[in-house]
Amino acid sequence: MKPDFVDSVKSECVGYTLALPDRSIKLAETINEILHLFHSYIINNEKNYQSINSLTSKTNDYGYDITLHGSPNALAQSVFENLPNSLDCGWTDIVSLTMRN
Repeated sequence: MKPDFVDSVKSECVGYTLALPDRSIKLAETINEILHLFHSYIINNEKNYQSINSLTSKTNDYGYDITLHGSPNALAQSVFENLPNSLDCGWTDIVSLTMRN
C-alpha cells in the first residue's frame, strides 16, 4: 500500500469519529487498499460495528474470543470453523457481508 493512502485512511478513520472516507476511496488503486479502507471503516465506526449481529463465537487457546459476525453463509462459517484455536492473535472478528448485485 502507498504511504499516502495509509495516511489518508488514518486521518479519515480515526477512533470512533469516522466520517465518510470519500477522499481515501479516490486514492485507492489496488484491491488491498480498498480492503484496508473497508476494514478500517467497519472496525473504527462503533455504530456500524455494533449493528452487525454476532453469529457464533469461540475462545482460542490464549483466552481471546474469535467471533463470526454478519450474514450467515457457508464460506464465512467455513473460515470461522477452520481458524485454528492455536493462533495467538488476540481478539479476532470475522465479518460476513451480504453480497448484492
